[in-house]
Amino acid sequence: MENLKKSVWPAVFTILGLLITIVGLNANQSGLFLIGGITIIIIGALSFLLFFEKIKPRVFRLVTLALIPIAVLIAVFAFQSVDKTIVFDSETRARDQIVISRLIDIRTAQMYYKAEKNSYASTFEDLISFVTVGKLRVIRAIGAVPDSLLSNPQVKSMKDAEALAIERGYIRRDTMLIPILDTLVKQITSPVDSLCYIPFSGGARFTLSADTIEQGFVRVPVFEVFASYDDIYKGLDEVMIKNKYKDMEIRGLRLGDMTKPITTGNWE
Repeated sequence: MENLKKSVWPAVFTILGLLITIVGLNANQSGLFLIGGITIIIIGALSFLLFFEKIKPRVFRLVTLALIPIAVLIAVFAFQSVDKTIVFDSETRARDQIVISRLIDIRTAQMYYKAEKNSYASTFEDLISFVTVGKLRVIRAIGAVPDSLLSNPQVKSMKDAEALAIERGYIRRDTMLIPILDTLVKQITSPVDSLCYIPFSGGARFTLSADTIEQGFVRVPVFEVFASYDDIYKGLDEVMIKNKYKDMEIRGLRLGDMTKPITTGNWE
């Protein structure tokens, strides 16, 4: 029984070291993480050798004392690595949200452009110019539907009543032109002249494309806006950036699609 008790700790160290090493290999952990696991395995193996009297206690103590500083350094570096990862993840999430907000503003501007021109802007110069100096047509109804028309046999709905009122001159339509910028600034958060720039990129621009594609024997407009993670995360750890998107099909944030008429982003 006494021997069994003495063998518990060597077994614990060895199994713990094996588990840490296996988990580290499967999860693509850093080299420090793996070295830590191997260090624990060595301590467990030495404990077994001491238990079976294959090494002298003095040798065990010397080797263990040599491994303890290594284990402490590994623990410190591993903690710093984890802390660095937490900071990186927090920063990338914050940047993603700000870039997404800019992309949503671009989408809003493109919707106004399409409403007026039945197509999407293919350059930011065209889009920003349209937003800055363009006019939006607003149809205003002047007049009202008189009560006498509501009892007319021809009237089955309010829509019928309005049509009859227009026909008889009670209501007239008036088209007004209002600056698009006056309406748009209430719906976006980005400065209009900065729509083309990727936040945090140091001046890099979004890639903007627009065209028409055939769908169901009809030509429909499409557009796409793209920002790469290399630009979005500029200034952050390059190795961590590559590790973040190495398995992603689209290595960045994309709005729209040149192959189908959608206006959603790949984050949605």
